[in-house]
Amino acid sequence: MAGRRWRRVWWWGCGLLLAAGLAGMVGIVIAPPEHFDEDGNLIGEMPPEFALAFCMAVLGLAGLVAGGVVRLLLWTRGGRMR
Repeated sequence: MAGRRWRRVWWWGCGLLLAAGLAGMVGIVIAPPEHFDEDGNLIGEMPPEFALAFCMAVLGLAGLVAGGVVRLLLWTRGGRMR
């Protein structure tokens, strides 16, 4: 019973991490933050907020893939992990 609960927590956590990262990236693309240099000119580099949102999405996706690989290994070995 406890294993099933942790699986749900894993899938929900990774899914929420992926969704939050994607929402953050879309939000930054729609309304980019304005970063200025010392002279008051707008900097045209990638904002650090976008990089953070991208890393969140990649971590969520990596967690989903890792969970899928573990489930596939368990399925092919008849439910036993060695």
